[in-house]
Amino acid sequence: MKSIISQFFNQQPVTNTGHRDIERLIDSMKNHPAFFVWGIWTLYLGLDVLTRVTSDLSFASFRIIALNYLAGGVFHQFWFFVFLPNLLYLRKWKLISALFILLFMVFFSLKLMFLGSGITQINWQSLIIKEVVRIFQFLIYTTAFWALIEGVKREIEKNRLEADFEKLQINHLSLQLSPHFVINVISNFLAAILPLSKSLYRDISLFSNLLSYSYKDPQLPNFLHEEIVAIEEYILCQRGRFKSKLNFHISKNFNKTDCKKLPLPKWTLMNFVENMFKHGNCFSPDLPCLLSMKLAVPSTKKRFFTFTITNKIELSLSPISTKFGIDAVNRVLKYHFLDHYQIFISKSEIEFSLLIIIEYEGKFADWIT
Repeated sequence: MKSIISQFFNQQPVTNTGHRDIERLIDSMKNHPAFFVWGIWTLYLGLDVLTRVTSDLSFASFRIIALNYLAGGVFHQFWFFVFLPNLLYLRKWKLISALFILLFMVFFSLKLMFLGSGITQINWQSLIIKEVVRIFQFLIYTTAFWALIEGVKREIEKNRLEADFEKLQINHLSLQLSPHFVINVISNFLAAILPLSKSLYRDISLFSNLLSYSYKDPQLPNFLHEEIVAIEEYILCQRGRFKSKLNFHISKNFNKTDCKKLPLPKWTLMNFVENMFKHGNCFSPDLPCLLSMKLAVPSTKKRFFTFTITNKIELSLSPISTKFGIDAVNRVLKYHFLDHYQIFISKSEIEFSLLIIIEYEGKFADWIT
């Protein structure tokens, strides 16, 4: 009894815990919605007929009943598959409203034609109101059914994404060693290398610091200073690999102290630096890779960080691989900074340039979680 009272006041909702019949019904509704739209409309007609029979009420002609049934079914199918999706998702209400009115006029004209000589005895105002109410009354149920189907689809998609995300997490963990183990082993190597080669010790130290930053949990707070240090260490590691062959120039104009409290999602800028080596040509003697980072602190409380890269495109790579992760980074920045950032892209046949401007103001100026 207590559970029933809780259910009544919506404090203890009842959910399906594994009954396949319910799951099959929901799958059928999702996969064959037109069948259910017409099925519910047919059931409505059957109830109307049953009510008239049991109440000894008169029936219209067969042609009028058939017209009401077929036209009503068409209206509800149009409402379910065309009107509601276009209105709510595509905002195309003018065209679909005109089509809906046109359908109603066709239906009304056919009904007048079937009535024949009885037209002269018709109260036009009453007839129009009755037909409009007849059509729109059941559209409420069709709208509720559409909302149910859309809710089911969204829940299924949500569950699928959650399952895929869990699989990715498991695969990710299965493909990597423990970060603590890796960093500790490298530290042991560094202790052994130091007496033998200071230059090698320095190079491995840089790589160890960069690796430690890459292992950092992306859910933890991250700041512009950390990203800049990681970029500098990354470039130094690349210089150690390629020596004088690397044609890469960095321009910096900022005080690192001013960057320590400015938030920035981890690996946001590093993504572009990595892609300069992955998709660009950083060894061209006539067109060097350029990286510029600047933090402007004007008299106002606003601070603008600008990040600019320019590199020669490696023409031997497939055009599909020259996306530079812009869409992904743009979504991340939009989530964190709303409209307090801008991205500008310029691309020719041989050169790619990108400019990111992040405005630190208000809650974005000294954000620590």
